Amino acid sequence: MTLAATPATALEHQGAQVHPWWPDRTEADNLRELDVLASSGANSLRMDMPWSLVEPERGQPDREFLSRVDRYIDAAITRGMRPILNLHSTPCWASEGGRRACGAESGFEAPDDLKALESVSALLAGRYSNSLVAFEVWNEPNLPFFLRGARDKVGRARLYAPMLRASYRGVKRSAPRLDVLGGSISGTDSEFLRLLYERGVSGHYDAIAFHPYNAARPPAEPRPRGWPENYEFSHGTVRMLETMLRNGAAPRLWMTEYGWSACAYDESQRPSRCVDEKAQAAYLGQAAALVRTWFPFVEGTVWYELRDSRESVPPGCFECRFGLLRADFSPKPSLAAFRAANGPLGSLLLPARP
Repeated sequence: MTLAATPATALEHQGAQVHPWWPDRTEADNLRELDVLASSGANSLRMDMPWSLVEPERGQPDREFLSRVDRYIDAAITRGMRPILNLHSTPCWASEGGRRACGAESGFEAPDDLKALESVSALLAGRYSNSLVAFEVWNEPNLPFFLRGARDKVGRARLYAPMLRASYRGVKRSAPRLDVLGGSISGTDSEFLRLLYERGVSGHYDAIAFHPYNAARPPAEPRPRGWPENYEFSHGTVRMLETMLRNGAAPRLWMTEYGWSACAYDESQRPSRCVDEKAQAAYLGQAAALVRTWFPFVEGTVWYELRDSRESVPPGCFECRFGLLRADFSPKPSLAAFRAANGPLGSLLLPARP
């Protein structure tokens, strides 16, 4: 399909990923992160909501954990930001695999109790409906790591489609006007999206969420020969849109993760997925310009992530170095780029058509 440039407009929702429930995050750290995010012009954030922490025992929500969530969301709202609540992580009691061997990774088993998934979705949507910008169902179910119980992508689509329908029913029962984000697809996996439509997800979400990473390439650069289509920021976003339109869906997309890992300190250290901090900042600005000029159907973007995961790791740790802040809260150049992307439209250069 051919895209037409539109006058650059401000995105309705712009934010970053936070992990307030990770074991190494204190309440003081969380508030400090919210202060940084708010001062950078963000109006939203994406936060984990592990079902396994919400309801560790069947039918018994953890009131202490929910009180922590209450305080965190109140703090975000006070600072002018509304969360995307990302529900994932199956409790041990809700899946066959978890019941066999309850452990740290059992939360990635597909739930076999969909009524329970519907109920916890209703509980959370009802409790936080006036505070949330959206409710996102699961994280990257097209990947075997995040949705276990199937041999291949077709099987994972078969597992996820009824999960999405169940969660959607629960959310809408408690909060009819709250947007449900379905898919939460790793990369620009339009094949997985097609499989979901074949399994009846139409009418059971409000917008499709996806994570258009581009490895170490700038956002407008297409994938090299031999790379999978799933890792292509600009062209992959167009394929996601085309898949929706072919299936009669309204063109509503959210980038609930995107980013580049500054896991190389300079160009000589750059492996296939790492950039240095200067390139990370530049690519963030280019991506923001692309979205606001060529992709008016994208309603919100979430940079992954606000702060690096850990301090005591080697610089080449890919998963640890996506942050706008280093682990010690010192800012990278990308924080200034993020602030500019959230600011006046004149600070963005008109990019070429993807």
